Amino acid sequence: MNLIEVRSVEKGTLPFTNNTIYKLHSQARYPNIIFKVCGKLVFDMDEYQAEAERSRQETIKRAEKARR
Repeated sequence: MNLIEVRSVEKGTLPFTNNTIYKLHSQARYPNIIFKVCGKLVFDMDEYQAEAERSRQETIKRAEKARR
């Protein structure tokens, strides 16, 4: 797990702004990526990258299927 504390991160380090991350957390979206540990909101960069790779693979499969 590559956990990054949202509050203490520099601008541009995460793929979303801090405000967006807080909003996504309040809406309970992406609970496997954005969650609290000991009262601090954290972003799991490893899980985010794994999710991005899964999405990429699905997109490639759809594109290949569309070409047939």
